Amino acid sequence: MTAPIPSAENLVELIRTSVEELSHLDGVDKSFDELDLDSLSMVEIATIVGQTYGVQLGEEEVVEAGDFITLTALLHDRVSA
Repeated sequence: MTAPIPSAENLVELIRTSVEELSHLDGVDKSFDELDLDSLSMVEIATIVGQTYGVQLGEEEVVEAGDFITLTALLHDRVSA
């Protein structure tokens, strides 16, 4: 069973607590570029989201989302489809 899709704030908290290197994330109002996330971080985010919410995402999709608000909307779309 997968977890219900969170708010963007809850998604940030999941990522912060799941990956020590990403514990510096401080909100949903910044782009991934502004947060200085590298490609490994994008892979980790895609993996955590996939395992937690049962939604298959690739690194490219996380990069294209660009921020946690858009990533959350993408999750909602995938689950609703």
